[in-house]
Amino acid sequence: MDPTLEDLTTFCTHYGSYKYKVLPFRLINGLATYQRYINNVLFNYLNEFYIVYLDDILIYLDNKLKH
Repeated sequence: MDPTLEDLTTFCTHYGSYKYKVLPFRLINGLATYQRYINNVLFNYLNEFYIVYLDDILIYLDNKLKH
């Protein structure tokens, strides 16, 4: 992997922040990993006012004023 792209692979865990130096299997699961990450970050609001589907985040509200 190009060393200038290492910062784009950064991820956080309970034990600290990490970044890949070599990506296993390239970025085959990139979209699924992104969706799982966003669902974990915004879990409390899932299906309340947003939905994540692959690389899209859909935000919706029942009231234009709130939106």
